[in-house]
Amino acid sequence: MKFVLFCLVFSAALVQVCARAAQPCSCSNKSRGLAHSHNGTRRGCSRHLELLRLQIGRVTAPGKMHFKYKLRLTRPLYQPRVDFTISKGVKLPCFGGYGSCSYSLCGFNKYPMEERICSGWGCECPVQSGIYNSGLMSVDLPDLRGLGRGAYGPVEVEVRFRERNRVIHCTKFKILVHRPRKRSTSLREIEFQSRDLTDVVFI
Repeated sequence: MKFVLFCLVFSAALVQVCARAAQPCSCSNKSRGLAHSHNGTRRGCSRHLELLRLQIGRVTAPGKMHFKYKLRLTRPLYQPRVDFTISKGVKLPCFGGYGSCSYSLCGFNKYPMEERICSGWGCECPVQSGIYNSGLMSVDLPDLRGLGRGAYGPVEVEVRFRERNRVIHCTKFKILVHRPRKRSTSLREIEFQSRDLTDVVFI
């Protein structure tokens, strides 16, 4: 009888472990009210990639978006990709390489954004374990005025890092997209420095 009871308890525990392992890597953190990016295993994410810091300057379209990041890898990545989902009530499309797009991080450089993101490790794969600082970078954002007022204001950004099609890290945050200023901002862009960046608050 004790043996049968042990088997039942062991089977139930095994089912729970398998069910947890099958959960997708989720950005949802409402259950704990956390305010940081997800890189643990409690929702199916591996622990070998962690986005330590992300800083973004004023986002104006059209215009330049300045940013820098710091991330940690505890094991090599061989086929890394990153998926961006930009939403404002509904998911926005991939527009000219910006928006809800998927990027390779191994130097194929189909879009300018790919080259910026993977520049921290020289866009060469496999990406070895270590801490990577991107340095100050900028990308040219397209003109969104033809899309109407809905293209501007607060938008939610979800970032999913993948290794061989498995999601290993998920992060959510919000940014504010501004209309271009009437006066020229060329001097401002030339003088832009890291002190003009703002830390992103993960949600």
